Amino acid sequence: MARLKGRVYETDHGIQGVFTVEIYDQMQKRFRDRGWLETKDILTSGIRNGLVLEIGPGPGYLGLEWLNQTEGTVLKGLEISPDMIALAERNARDYGLSDRVEYKRGSGAPAFLFLTKSLTAHSATGPSTSGRTQRAP
Repeated sequence: MARLKGRVYETDHGIQGVFTVEIYDQMQKRFRDRGWLETKDILTSGIRNGLVLEIGPGPGYLGLEWLNQTEGTVLKGLEISPDMIALAERNARDYGLSDRVEYKRGSGAPAFLFLTKSLTAHSATGPSTSGRTQRAP
């Protein structure tokens, strides 16, 4: 059986700087606009209510799209980059969802009903799970 190589961690500070954050935001907008985010998969799996923790939300589009398609839901985002938090908060305002989402600086995860991560392989410093979307036990 082939053995996987260990992850190479690029940073434990996240994506920083207004220019870099804006470029990443443009890329994520293209993902959203082309339907490449996992929102449909999350909804199809039955996750349509409750409190959700998004680890590494970046600009926040995955969680915001989920919130936008559900009712009575709340999203907590845990992000290590202050610049990304500012961007995600701006995007939440643009979506009109600021009252249902809160972003905090951090890199750990307490127990929630549902966990998701958005392309965080470049910034996470802990072990990676094989799936990107999972229900908490």
